[in-house]
Amino acid sequence: MPLSFLKPLKYALAVAVIAFLLPAGSEAATQKKVWLFADTNAFQNLQTELNQWKADVNAEGRYEAEIYALPPVSPVLLRLMLQLGYQNGDLAGALLVGKMPIVMMESTSAHGMADTPYPTDAYYTDFDCEWLDVNANGRMDVFGAIGDLMPDIWLGRIDCETLQFPGKNRIDLLRAYFQKNHKYRTGTLSLPKAALMFQAINYQ
Repeated sequence: MPLSFLKPLKYALAVAVIAFLLPAGSEAATQKKVWLFADTNAFQNLQTELNQWKADVNAEGRYEAEIYALPPVSPVLLRLMLQLGYQNGDLAGALLVGKMPIVMMESTSAHGMADTPYPTDAYYTDFDCEWLDVNANGRMDVFGAIGDLMPDIWLGRIDCETLQFPGKNRIDLLRAYFQKNHKYRTGTLSLPKAALMFQAINYQ
């Protein structure tokens, strides 16, 4: 069931609805599902490719793939959705396709200098870790493990927003990726027998 119905709901109600819909009682040791979330535009324009990806993953037998359209949500809500999938179902991993929320992290060195903020998807994978935005500037400052420091699920992200190719938009690039992914999974991907060698040592 696509999760696009979540858009008009408040966070608390959305989480309650998700919890109701997810299967209950599966142990973490039996995790097998992988969720693919695509932004609504990508979901609508890549139906053939996404369904092919789902069929390929299911045919391999390692995971049971499910695909969902996801409207713009906050990182907090996306993390809660993944956490409920892990705790109440058998979620092993997730793939984010297109425009998905990015969590920024910043830290302060021992000399009191703030590091350059950087993105981190660890926020979406470690559910027994508490993340805090101490100075309320929209970037995480502190995280601490309530349990272990290991991720609970794996997560990947496919985003072509910053890539520029003449005559190609982000949907074209995403489509090309999934078509190549299908060839790889079915053993039909061929690469030219060529290589580039680069040596940066200056012998002068």
